[in-house]
Amino acid sequence: MSPKPPSDFGVLRNNKPIREAEIWTDITVDTGIAYGVQIRGCIPFFEEYEAMVKANYNEYEWRGLRPIDRAVAVAYLRLQKVINLHEGDAVEMKRKSQAK
Repeated sequence: MSPKPPSDFGVLRNNKPIREAEIWTDITVDTGIAYGVQIRGCIPFFEEYEAMVKANYNEYEWRGLRPIDRAVAVAYLRLQKVINLHEGDAVEMKRKSQAK
């Protein structure tokens, strides 16, 4: 077993765990999109399917993985989305500072 990283996969922004780091710009948009959970405590199907596709598995291979391995793949997918949001925030901050 690997030692637990200090934050999600050890990802920091400005020395803070990325999920605690603030977004400084107004680049976020409320899309109004919401989805329900099919089974309480379980990952929504479409999110698990997206993780399977991103990890390059077919459905048969995916179902052959241990549940913890599938959960890690979904966690990585979620983290990648948070990283993308923070990257966009950093680019927007730079653009705004150069526009002054």
